[in-house]
Amino acid sequence: MSEIKLAAVIDRLVAADEAFVAETPERVTLSQLSLPSANELRALISQAGLIALVYDGANEDWSSLDLVEAYAPYRITFAKPAVSASELLVLTNTAFSAFLRTENPAAVWRIALLGASIFTEGRTYTSWADKASAPLAVRKKSPRSLVREASGNRIVPPTVAPWTLVDSSFVPQSAAAVLWANASIAACMRSLADDIDSESGELKFKGPPRLTFKLHDQPNKYFDELGSDGFAALHLATAWVFENEREAEVRHILFACEIARSNGAGDSELLLFGRNIMPALDGAKIAYQMSISEVGKDTLKSLADLRKSVTEDTSKVTEGTRQVAAAVAGALALGFGLIAARLSTSTPRWLLITVMVIVVLYVTAIIFSGYDFIRLQRNIRRQWQSRLYRFLPPEEYKSMVATPTAHAERTFKITACVGGVAVALLAVAIFCDWAAAASATASTDANTEAPVEAGGKAKVQVPAAANAHTSLPISTGAAKQELEKQASSAAAQEGKEKAQTVPSTAKP
Repeated sequence: MSEIKLAAVIDRLVAADEAFVAETPERVTLSQLSLPSANELRALISQAGLIALVYDGANEDWSSLDLVEAYAPYRITFAKPAVSASELLVLTNTAFSAFLRTENPAAVWRIALLGASIFTEGRTYTSWADKASAPLAVRKKSPRSLVREASGNRIVPPTVAPWTLVDSSFVPQSAAAVLWANASIAACMRSLADDIDSESGELKFKGPPRLTFKLHDQPNKYFDELGSDGFAALHLATAWVFENEREAEVRHILFACEIARSNGAGDSELLLFGRNIMPALDGAKIAYQMSISEVGKDTLKSLADLRKSVTEDTSKVTEGTRQVAAAVAGALALGFGLIAARLSTSTPRWLLITVMVIVVLYVTAIIFSGYDFIRLQRNIRRQWQSRLYRFLPPEEYKSMVATPTAHAERTFKITACVGGVAVALLAVAIFCDWAAAASATASTDANTEAPVEAGGKAKVQVPAAANAHTSLPISTGAAKQELEKQASSAAAQEGKEKAQTVPSTAKP
């Protein structure tokens, strides 16, 4: 294809120092071109369906003119075809090598000279003419949070997803694929180290024993030295370490220790390092399984303690609900008993009111103590969740803890609300009856006052029904006693007057 021919010619000219290329995501600029090179590139750009703009050293436009030797060197610039925001077109291998050192966010890179596609967990590399879909987003822990760098210019990648192969058996065939493999080796090894020296760039694995490894300054030879087997092993190790975001820290520590133990102090070559990757990975997996078993025991113990704590909390809340129900039932029974006692006996009203106030305060204290316990336990669970049960996802914690306790709390609140309202209504009824009875007593006392006759003696009027030994409807016990006392006094006075009248009227 014309794009491949154009890219190959540009790379050949750059390698021979006959041209300088500057490629951005949107445009390609070629400078320091001789007349033959400019004419060749101009023709290839036209064959690729692109529009070339040609300028001489004085920045004069020669786009529509025939080039002459006198005005060389020339500069040619042309725009790339328009693509979507998730794609990046890369024409030359020179530009591809430069783009690999950047953090371009495009998920699909279309490279003219790549050949076979490269599929990674975070990015797809394919040829210029192919249309590939972006890989599914994979969330991984950032190596920058695990590798310590003292320098402000960070060389550890923010994520390993664009550097870890989906198929670790991939072997690069083209020069562009080898460029990617070299960059991937550097990124993966830096992501697996514990520390990176800011001055020398050495990779440090803590061990024990401690291992220091330095990548040399010829990155175009990394794949040749490591080999295809070491390259595949390195990708397997990197993929395993960063496979799970939550477990990446533990796996990173275990693999760093194993790789330091597997390599000797003098093993500074990539070939030897690559041979020890698989044994180190196997040892790290075994150590991880052992740590998982220990963590599993601790997790089971923590879950058992959590289950016991939840059971105790719910049982205490349930016990509080039963106490509230019992207190309400007792208060209602006592309240109705007070009403019955007031209707059938002459018990003082102040005593009934005092007893009802005590009952209301008792029920209120039971409800308040239960609600305060619920609030206290809720705050304790909120404070200790992040410290003791952080390993539980929010959904599982909700189903295991929040839902049972919320159900018990809801039952308590419903019982407390219904019982409290019932006791309050009963207390209001008794207080209202007391107020009505007090006003009725005052009215009865006003109606039973006796008129005063001439001479200063009080004349007590006793209804006829009293002499017939019939009882009047009396609203209160005190008024009844007062009327009986007045009736007996009137009867005694009448008998005395009759006794004084009989002797004066009898015959001798």
